[in-house]
Amino acid sequence: MSTGYDQGDKMPAWAAAMERRLTRQLVEITEDLKDHAASIKGLLTSIDGQLNEPLNGMTNRLIKIEINTARTINFSCGDGTCRPYELVPSSDGKYLHNLPELRTAQDLRNLNDVQLNRYLNGYGLEYGHDTARNEKLALLCGYIGGSLE
Repeated sequence: MSTGYDQGDKMPAWAAAMERRLTRQLVEITEDLKDHAASIKGLLTSIDGQLNEPLNGMTNRLIKIEINTARTINFSCGDGTCRPYELVPSSDGKYLHNLPELRTAQDLRNLNDVQLNRYLNGYGLEYGHDTARNEKLALLCGYIGGSLE
């Protein structure tokens, strides 16, 4: 069956006009979609900003609660031999890594000077360059809620 239209022939004027009209409509639809996508992205960015601030505040409060809970429990553990100390996270909520766990007073005493300083720095505890080891241990022990006795 022959349609009378050969692909090598020139497109009829009505078909060319329809193609131009459809192409314009497609371009308009594409531009509208891009505008809507940009608008949605802006709204999502705004919502993200509105949610992040309260969530960050809540996260900080939960970290403080976790730190205080561990310290409070540790105050009742004595030297940790009968009931081991709870690990205390740093102020960002993360546990200090690549360091021995501090579960007893003996664990504190077993720290070498480098480990002791890393703990103090990790917890943000200030000490002087000439601070004696026993003072550093007392500072760390007091922070985690333990007892050296």
